[in-house]
Amino acid sequence: MTTQNEEFARIQSYLNAQGAKYSHPEIWERMIQTRLEFIATLKGVSAEQSKWKPSENEWSIGEIALHLLKSSRNIRTTVVRLSKELETHSENVEPPRELTNLTVDEFIKLFREDSIEWSSAIHSLPTVPPLEPTSDHSMFGELHARAWHMFQRLHDTDHMNQIKSVKESPDFPAKNDN
Repeated sequence: MTTQNEEFARIQSYLNAQGAKYSHPEIWERMIQTRLEFIATLKGVSAEQSKWKPSENEWSIGEIALHLLKSSRNIRTTVVRLSKELETHSENVEPPRELTNLTVDEFIKLFREDSIEWSSAIHSLPTVPPLEPTSDHSMFGELHARAWHMFQRLHDTDHMNQIKSVKESPDFPAKNDN
């Protein structure tokens, strides 16, 4: 049986290896495809559904979206700084759970804007930056710039699946078309 630390080491190895293999534009293409799929999971979610939680300990769709949006901005800063060979600290990459009053339509707009900002940031970077310096991820350890870029895709996927799970909860409210 694989331990949690072994799984984290496996993911770190995957992110660093894939990041070393692909250029920023190639990673961007994969990340943007996942981001568009994430945005699609938000479409059609009502205000009531976005605030609903399967339990008090679980996150609402709105909380998940806010976390991912803030994290995406922080990860982009980390990718840019590391790509320019600047030291960076990644303590704020994973923002804590936070209540939000943003609507799903506002989130969709903000995720579109964030995706455009990713495109702009990546366009301005060296295609194949050096693999050092690195910055520490709280679970996966040291990651170089393109590994962090790969992590954004993984993070989008994880939270897209989390939203799908919320939607599949037995008590998830039906959409009220009033």
